[in-house]
Amino acid sequence: MAVLMLETFEQEQTMGVEVGQMAPDFTLSGSQGTTSLLQYRGKTNVLLAFYPGD
Repeated sequence: MAVLMLETFEQEQTMGVEVGQMAPDFTLSGSQGTTSLLQYRGKTNVLLAFYPGD
């Protein structure tokens, strides 16, 4: 089981951006509808905060 889990973690691809690089667009659903990062293009600052939930 541990070997299988390790192999799964090794196959995961992570996506990141470098400092100064534009973040890729994505859309999230929330209690007030959907929001896309593209909606905030041209704004001075956008803060993204994620938490694992309860």
